[in-house]
Amino acid sequence: MRSRTSAAVRVVRYTLLGLCLLFAGGIAFLAISDHSQVEADPLSDYRARETTR
Repeated sequence: MRSRTSAAVRVVRYTLLGLCLLFAGGIAFLAISDHSQVEADPLSDYRARETTR
């Protein structure tokens, strides 16, 4: 029978691993979305047309 400490250590270890993977995935997502972003303000073209009327 396994002791509770090994199970607790395993839970903590996998929790930290999951958090690290989520953090790395978030950083990668932000990097990819930043490079693919064409325009910072999607309404700037609409505002420019409204002011010229």
